[in-house]
Amino acid sequence: MNYLAPITLIAALLTSLMFFIPTSASALALGNQPEIIKEHGNDPQAMDVIIPDDISEDLLFSDAPELQVLTEDTLTPLEFISLQHINFNHDSYVLSQEAVVILDSAAKYYFQNDTMINRILIDGHTSDIANDDYNYQLSDRRAYAVWDYLASQGVDIERMMVAGKGEISPTDENWTRSGRNRNRRVEVQIIKRAAK
Repeated sequence: MNYLAPITLIAALLTSLMFFIPTSASALALGNQPEIIKEHGNDPQAMDVIIPDDISEDLLFSDAPELQVLTEDTLTPLEFISLQHINFNHDSYVLSQEAVVILDSAAKYYFQNDTMINRILIDGHTSDIANDDYNYQLSDRRAYAVWDYLASQGVDIERMMVAGKGEISPTDENWTRSGRNRNRRVEVQIIKRAAK
């Protein structure tokens, strides 16, 4: 049995990792920042952070705020409220009269609960007709049509987050006309602090 093979492999891995670790604190200070954070899959919460031995904690954390210990008393539960889907005609981002009625009621709800609302998520979607790039642009335009209308009604633009998701999240099948019609939509979700 060859005992040198695993040792050689480990040495090669350690050598390749050295390229991602800065040799001094000046590398960070001068803006030549190496890639020290590696994401795992699609979960930005799960990360490996490599901190070289020659960087002091004072340099890394000097401007960091003090950590607050979270308990059940300090955590505020959130409610996620989904509006009725706002549908669009084929290849269009013009709001229908039905969409305006839904958004007017959303704006009214916002003003009634203004101090409790953290975020309003606005996600645009399309059917799978046309190519990916076009569908992403169209879904952006649909989402921003909703954003623009809510902003015109006085909803705080700092609380609204917009995303165009193209055709990647269908709510129905794309091989029927009725399914495609339901996929041409904007979803609005209100994130609100729950009453204690």
